[in-house]
Amino acid sequence: GLGVLAYWVGRRAQLFLSVLCIVSFVIMAGPSASVLRATGMGLLVMLGMVAGRLYNPLPALLLVAGFMVGLNPRILWWDIGFQLSAMATAGIVLGVPAVATFFPQYASNKLFQLLAVTMSAIVITLPISLWHFGALSLVAPLANLVVVPPVPFVMLFGILSFIPWLGGGFAYVNNHILSLVLWVEQWLAKPSWVSVDVKIAAWMALVCYGALVLLYLTYKKYKIGN
Repeated sequence: GLGVLAYWVGRRAQLFLSVLCIVSFVIMAGPSASVLRATGMGLLVMLGMVAGRLYNPLPALLLVAGFMVGLNPRILWWDIGFQLSAMATAGIVLGVPAVATFFPQYASNKLFQLLAVTMSAIVITLPISLWHFGALSLVAPLANLVVVPPVPFVMLFGILSFIPWLGGGFAYVNNHILSLVLWVEQWLAKPSWVSVDVKIAAWMALVCYGALVLLYLTYKKYKIGN
């Protein structure tokens, strides 16, 4: 959305608007660990554009997460938001290309791409969710498929709502979109069977991640061999 808005005024305006929106996002959402992680990666995107470099999300994630852990090592174990945010991003960055490798015939399909992103994030964050919350959602993939597509519009209209005189109209539309999203979430969460109690210990979560690492290394070996 920002790229379209800034298309007619050049890259400098696009960068300025992007940085402004990132800072506004931090102010509105609050400087939690997950927000700061997203902000750091977003600013690295802007820095890469200024320097004329291609953006690689995995090194950016490792750099930002490593910097945050260096400043406050406690977030690595105690901050659930940081754990979920960092692992979900890693899952999407690593998992989506892996899924596309095994199903190349569907790689360009928009629904398949959304499902790949959803499942990659769910699978890699599942051990953390079971460790901290002790609940396994049976409708999470369906909920994400329904709820995620409106998110870019919510973010865009949220930014446009700050425009003088016109902002009220964008805020009105955004309010109805958010109300619909919340209604869908509540409707999907209503049945008692949508969640199953499954609690695991911290060491079991670590074992799960060890298994995921081995699985990914096996995939990389398979990819190189083919």
